[in-house]
Amino acid sequence: AEYILYSTYKMAVTSSYSTNLFWAVDLMFGVMLLILAVMSVIWHSANAPMAQYVDLWSMDSCILFLLVRIIATGASIYFHTADTLTSVGCFLVYALIVAGLGHHHHTSYRKGYLDGGFPLSGRYRLHSRSNDWKLGMDTLNACVFAILPVVYLTPATMATVLLIGSGGSLVAATVAATSLVIGWSIRMFERFCLDGWAPMNTIRYLQSQIRESN
Repeated sequence: AEYILYSTYKMAVTSSYSTNLFWAVDLMFGVMLLILAVMSVIWHSANAPMAQYVDLWSMDSCILFLLVRIIATGASIYFHTADTLTSVGCFLVYALIVAGLGHHHHTSYRKGYLDGGFPLSGRYRLHSRSNDWKLGMDTLNACVFAILPVVYLTPATMATVLLIGSGGSLVAATVAATSLVIGWSIRMFERFCLDGWAPMNTIRYLQSQIRESN
């Protein structure tokens, strides 16, 4: 986050970028990434429900940034539009997304939607044992969770190939895709296996015994 903020500052003060507002949308992304870093630590370390709303707002904003940025860049190259026009459009679209997500999560905060946990998470669905596919976790939902990285990468990949005409660096793409697969596989293992894993249950039992003894 700090690197992105510094690089966008350097772009803003460089005369060659005076008419290119892509630095502005990158700056907004840097701010959201910094908020995510802070709020994610607060939420996962202190389990403070109020922090989760801001955490999810910044996380959703960061997730959607790459799609907006790549599609805007691809449209600029494909349609030969001026950087100023495309960058302003990209900035306005992303600003609306951030504002809309902020309004959504603020509404959820006022209703206390996440005060009792996060209903959409795999862990919550497993714990609920609901037969309703919208609330529980069946085979179909597990498959949907597993293919989320593919769903996320598809629009960005199509934009780069169809609009820009290139997939970029093969090495960078391979590293990015491999990292995403490994990271998501670990997350899936934790959600679906680690919660019922004997060593983890033993650790949780020992922690409860220590708390009771104190």
